[in-house]
Amino acid sequence: MTDIDIYKNAIARIYNTNNVVIGAGFLISNQYLLTCAHVVTEALDLPPETVLKPSKLIQFDFPFINREEKLNAEVDFWLPYQSYDSSHQQIGDIAGLKLHNKVIPDKVQPICLKTSHNLSNHAFSIFGFPNQRTDGVWAYGTLKDTLPNGWGQMEGTGQQGYRVQGGFSGAPIWDNEEKAVVGMAVAEDKNEQRRIAFFLPSQALFFAWTELSSLVNADPTCLDGKKSKMQLNLNESDKNYLIKAIVDKYLPKQDDLKNIFLMNKTIFGNNFYIQLENQHNNFETRIIYLVDELIDTGKLNKFLEIVRNKYPSFANKI
Repeated sequence: MTDIDIYKNAIARIYNTNNVVIGAGFLISNQYLLTCAHVVTEALDLPPETVLKPSKLIQFDFPFINREEKLNAEVDFWLPYQSYDSSHQQIGDIAGLKLHNKVIPDKVQPICLKTSHNLSNHAFSIFGFPNQRTDGVWAYGTLKDTLPNGWGQMEGTGQQGYRVQGGFSGAPIWDNEEKAVVGMAVAEDKNEQRRIAFFLPSQALFFAWTELSSLVNADPTCLDGKKSKMQLNLNESDKNYLIKAIVDKYLPKQDDLKNIFLMNKTIFGNNFYIQLENQHNNFETRIIYLVDELIDTGKLNKFLEIVRNKYPSFANKI
């Protein structure tokens, strides 16, 4: 299958309790769907401000694969819209749904999220389910810059065709330039004349749901050779910044860095710890090799996640 076929086949159509299509989601591992928290509350006829994680099952199907067979999922990760981070910015409206019966149709592969800090002016495609269009429709437009709350802005192309609106929430955004999914649609501007909508970029999703990178990395379809498609795309400047952050700014006690790999062997194996123990190279050279290996094995996001949980200010530019 082509990447765009994988994209289409992994799109989920989410139903409410009256069997009406109300939004979208998408498969991100063999066991998990990603969607918006407000799609879940609407599906279950709950108040949109619901804080406690819902317990009822969500019904969905994969319309490009089988429009007759409905599957069930339960809410596993819950971050409603009202959630705030330490800087009081809204980062919520995310729900991780775990497949209840762990059965997915043939030809469905998880979508691999790609992170990028520069999506401005990239053309995008998106498939959603606006009112009265339960079979789904395509919308097209251009991605713009991010907002202070971490959301990204996107704008419809011209005045023809569908705009991103209600029913597109939870849908994955296909970046035509990156040839990958770079985020999830989350809200619309109610003024139809503006044809503006908003999305959560992949890096915001990884930041909000810390286990997400492990779920994506655990699925072999997200690996292209040795490199993960959701892996951060570090340019040479960012890579050098990260190396310098570890060597100069990160804990002066090298044992603390070693312990990260020692205590997380199930994630990293033994090679990273052994590399740090290599006395044939100076510490900076060891870190250069270490960063290269984290990138090549698709484990850089997980490393940054673990470090930032303990040291929140670490390498905040990356």
